Amino acid sequence: MADVFDALTSERPYRKAWTVKQAAGLLRDGRGRHFDPACLDAFFASWAEVMAVYATLSRRGGADSLNWRVVSVTRGEDNEFGSGF
Repeated sequence: MADVFDALTSERPYRKAWTVKQAAGLLRDGRGRHFDPACLDAFFASWAEVMAVYATLSRRGGADSLNWRVVSVTRGEDNEFGSGF
């Protein structure tokens, strides 16, 4: 979810960035078709944290400016590939 949200809200050479409202709407509209409902629930349950990261990235020039660490939402485990790998 975070990757899709970041891609939509980041400006690209071929298109303008979507607003947060537009990106959240696309995620919600894709529930059960494109996006797993449990993943969406976890993403939106952490909306305050998502917005905090979004604000930080916006000030620093986007996701490419940070080193990401993948964290399993369900178990809270850190590893370089995410959960289930």
